[in-house]
Amino acid sequence: MIADIDGALRAYIEAAQGLPYEWGKSDCTSWAAAWVERVHGRKVKRPRWKSQDEAHALIARRGSLLALWSDVLEEFGLQPGYGDPQPGDVGLIETRLAGVVGGIFIQHGLFCWRGEPYGTRPMMIRSYKAFWSIR
Repeated sequence: MIADIDGALRAYIEAAQGLPYEWGKSDCTSWAAAWVERVHGRKVKRPRWKSQDEAHALIARRGSLLALWSDVLEEFGLQPGYGDPQPGDVGLIETRLAGVVGGIFIQHGLFCWRGEPYGTRPMMIRSYKAFWSIR
């Protein structure tokens, strides 16, 4: 596991700035999964998709984005978080415009996610659906 989570997280977010959004490679779920892989040094076994339609069909088959994330992250060995998310934890939040999105908690009250067309977007957290501790 990475020793300096804060430094690695800053570098990870900065590296995503300006990169194009691509379904299955850099969407909100894929980007968060790649962060978990970086922290733990091993692959997250997750379903793959190449388009928004494929991603939405997969989510519908699983029942929700929360169900998909729960299955994948718990199989990986991450535990659901309790209390407040810490910087670097991954999770899902409810947004007014995009619905439920996945990303990385960056500091108390802030969340970062990948949205179209490029880069990352920090957001204030109104409420979160779930989070998983990377520690």
